Amino acid sequence: RGGPPRPLCQPAPLVDQRYREGAPRSPSRRAVTSARAQSGRGAMDDEAEDGFSPEEVKAIVVKVSNNCLLNQPFVHAKVPQWVATIVENTLKELAVINDDAAKNGRTKFKYVVTVTLQQKTGAALTCAAAQYWDKTTDGMTVVRWENDSIQMLATVYGVAI
Repeated sequence: RGGPPRPLCQPAPLVDQRYREGAPRSPSRRAVTSARAQSGRGAMDDEAEDGFSPEEVKAIVVKVSNNCLLNQPFVHAKVPQWVATIVENTLKELAVINDDAAKNGRTKFKYVVTVTLQQKTGAALTCAAAQYWDKTTDGMTVVRWENDSIQMLATVYGVAI
């Protein structure tokens, strides 16, 4: 009783306490890469030959996005059409990859594509995802695409079937 009221919540510290001087840190990327090299595992061994290929998927999404949105001004009424076109065309391209994989005896994937599109005004576009799957075959990739008036975030999930 008596005295100033206590605040309902405490302000966050200005510096993340996990990284203060002398605190243990996680191994750097260089240390992890060095450990892999010493163990005989190369960088490409993390993804099985048969696993999800983020580079290939990113190239497809960028190609489809360029075909649909390049040099387009932002028109709010066209956003649903653009999103549907990008998702459908990306899935069509990924289906071709799946057909080739089936012919060559490689793993086929079920793909999920999400696209978020907004006018480029300087506002942030943030997305978060968490997965529970087989890390050796399944994967995801996020593609950020923008022009002078549009910014897009596409997420592609690939789950082995």
